[in-house]
Amino acid sequence: MRKKPTGYSSTTPVSAVSDAVASETNRAGTTASTYDHRGRRKTVDAPDTTAADGSLLANVTNTLYFPDGSVQETNGDQTYRTAYTYDYAARMKTLSTYRAAGMADTSTWNYDSIDGRLSSKRDAMSMGPSYTYSNAGRLKTRTWARGYRTRYDYVSGRLTATRYFTSAAADTGSNAGNDYYAGDIGYTYNRLGQRLRKTKGQVNYRRKD
Repeated sequence: MRKKPTGYSSTTPVSAVSDAVASETNRAGTTASTYDHRGRRKTVDAPDTTAADGSLLANVTNTLYFPDGSVQETNGDQTYRTAYTYDYAARMKTLSTYRAAGMADTSTWNYDSIDGRLSSKRDAMSMGPSYTYSNAGRLKTRTWARGYRTRYDYVSGRLTATRYFTSAAADTGSNAGNDYYAGDIGYTYNRLGQRLRKTKGQVNYRRKD
């Protein structure tokens, strides 16, 4: 058995040539894991917990995989069932959380059909952030569901300012932010391209070598 850092008792590997942990024992008890033929963790059997009435509750979590190795689903005794789908490029497409029998809250990731960049994420209420990018592929704006926007300004490829707006309409593309609670952040660099100073409002944060 291999000793773990302070606070742990010991771990038992699956085999002498494997880094996979078959069981781990600490002050809370023993957590046992099983794996499939490709070395992916299938189950985690954590220590039971005690319910309000004093009864013991099992605490096993299961993970299912697609043939390509990506996670298809997780479920367990003390966790919501979650299911995942991916697009043709193996990017996360949907995450469904089943909080009631047969009823799922699904979040969706949307990607630009031309360059493949993440354009938005939407939750079960069709709310979530949207993103735009510069011609060089750098994150340019992030607009939140409530309308607040963050804009990132670059000069010669370096981030020079992060600006905050109370709405997308308040952002002209070159003006200072108008969200005074957040406050814009400015960045300066030395001749080597190392970030030298970060300025937020009247406060300067200087680089220390």
